[in-house]
Amino acid sequence: MQAEFSGGRAGQAPLTWGQRAIWTAIGRNPPGHFNIDLLLRVPRRDGIPLAEAVRAVGALVERHESLRTRIRHAEGRLYQDVASAGQVPVEVAEADAGAAADVARSLLDGWAGADLDDGERWPIRVGLVVADGAVRWIALLLSHVAADGRGSEIVLRDLRLLLRNGAIPAAPGLQPLDLARYQHSAGERRTRAAVAFWSSQYERLPSVMFTPDGPGDDPPHRRAQLTSPFFGAAIQAVASRHKVSSAAVLLAATGTMVARSTGHPTVALTTIVGNRFDAQLRPMVTSLDQSGLFTIDLDDGPRFAELVPRAWRSALRAYRHAYYDSVRLESALAELSRDRWSGRELMPYCCVNDVRRMAGEDALEAAAAELPADPERAPVVWLDDPPPQRCHFCLQVSDGPGGLTLRLTADTRCLPSPAMEDFLRGMEDLVLEAALT
Repeated sequence: MQAEFSGGRAGQAPLTWGQRAIWTAIGRNPPGHFNIDLLLRVPRRDGIPLAEAVRAVGALVERHESLRTRIRHAEGRLYQDVASAGQVPVEVAEADAGAAADVARSLLDGWAGADLDDGERWPIRVGLVVADGAVRWIALLLSHVAADGRGSEIVLRDLRLLLRNGAIPAAPGLQPLDLARYQHSAGERRTRAAVAFWSSQYERLPSVMFTPDGPGDDPPHRRAQLTSPFFGAAIQAVASRHKVSSAAVLLAATGTMVARSTGHPTVALTTIVGNRFDAQLRPMVTSLDQSGLFTIDLDDGPRFAELVPRAWRSALRAYRHAYYDSVRLESALAELSRDRWSGRELMPYCCVNDVRRMAGEDALEAAAAELPADPERAPVVWLDDPPPQRCHFCLQVSDGPGGLTLRLTADTRCLPSPAMEDFLRGMEDLVLEAALT
């Protein structure tokens, strides 16, 4: 079955800065590594007829140009190519009413590793689960070039509206074609400022935070996770006390533990920045995420309470300079590497990705006020080993029904398995102790 779309504009343009950043990251990882999978329960009690669901998918793709954009490479030029009309394949699966959600999840599992960025396929894959003659669940797989985390939430919101109402009266706003043309004409000053900031910070950093010089496990990369029902409230308590963001508290705790693990007096973290600071950018379905460079000095042995405001100031600088032409920045850093490190690649390889929904802060404030005097510490669990990757250290922070989750993927040649456990427990201890004193 095919979902047809038509009536939109076609066009070509260079990649936006965010598209280029994630495209580069995709090229360094296995196919499908960054794909975004989504599940949507149809917002009608009795489901929706199959034909209506297919029309809604077509209308969704018409509305958001990123969902009908393919990244092409020709004559040394990388560009986005938007189609005005076409068909998106739709997979239909039958299920018993009680198993529809599981069948939708199995569709996503079956698409694991799908390459949506080969320049030929659409950056969206769709599955409809039919039970008792009506569509009950929808599975979506998105290329990360087409949408980041916030963009994928907008995709779900708009599909829900289309399923419920058949149309969305409001215009979608800025599209990636428009943004690319703006960035490549009026964005020069932002890029110059970012290059100057990153270069000045790199001048005082070691070339890597973690050096892979230990024996390591086989395979070397492992993944550990800690989920705490109290951690989110504790972070909010510390943030409220210091009048900073909860992200600053997380960065302060991460920086402290990196310094303890490596002995470096200055810590550098690359943190993923959403870049939806402008009203025109907030409703966009595209990838706006780019790397920010967070650096913090700990050579004076600050107490954690002293470090949190320092981390807040450093985080603001990182966010301010995380919107740039990545080709220009990488070129400048490569030149810096040649001059200072004889061409050795310069990269902290220490990444923090905070993907919390940032919702319910009032509830967190209330929970922070009721933190127990001696909260139970969360266990560290080991997950399946990740695929091979370049990054020596990657910390992902997310929230869910069980509380706040820290998921650490690390190269055990840099951070042995016992040290990974100590790292996660150390972060939890730092924040809980700060919240309770």
